Amino acid sequence: LAGKPVANNHSEPQEIEASVPASSEKAGSTLSITFVGASGDLAKKKIFPALFALYYEDCLPEDFTVFGYARTKLTDEELRNVIRKTLTCGIDKKYTKLDQFLKRCFYHSGLYNSEEHFAELDSKLKEKEVGKLSNRLFYLSIPPNIFVEVAKCASLRASSATGWTRVIVEKPIGRDSKSSGELTRSLKQYLREDQIF
Repeated sequence: LAGKPVANNHSEPQEIEASVPASSEKAGSTLSITFVGASGDLAKKKIFPALFALYYEDCLPEDFTVFGYARTKLTDEELRNVIRKTLTCGIDKKYTKLDQFLKRCFYHSGLYNSEEHFAELDSKLKEKEVGKLSNRLFYLSIPPNIFVEVAKCASLRASSATGWTRVIVEKPIGRDSKSSGELTRSLKQYLREDQIF
């Protein structure tokens, strides 16, 4: 995976799946997925449905947790209601799997440039990981101008201490090739190249 370019846009299920290597499925490990910008339209219309599609097809590790992170004040149950409204379930099996999926979804409200708020998120993630080898995936469904602040806060305050940490950034990356290069270099202040998708 080293050197893999940033993921394509539109949040296709394969893009999320590609950032979760087989090592995350080892016995005793857990995967924590945090969607930064979870209250936005992209997350509601594309990302959460894509993630549920992976879950429905049994393409996610057995032990995983989903966190939404945004400035909007929401409870866990309010986030679950938002997700439920975005998904169309036509058969009983999907309804059952949807309920199981929603039980794994939680929410934390915080500022995108606050190390303190990301430290609070880290504490909540650890509560769900319960001492297991923890792998963490952050999906940045936010404007590019705040990618670096979020990458900084997540890297310094919410990286996994026992497993891998990966970040998916949503295109477009910058306004042109020059600004794209500058943004990529800025991200690499806090993340290795093989951590950025």
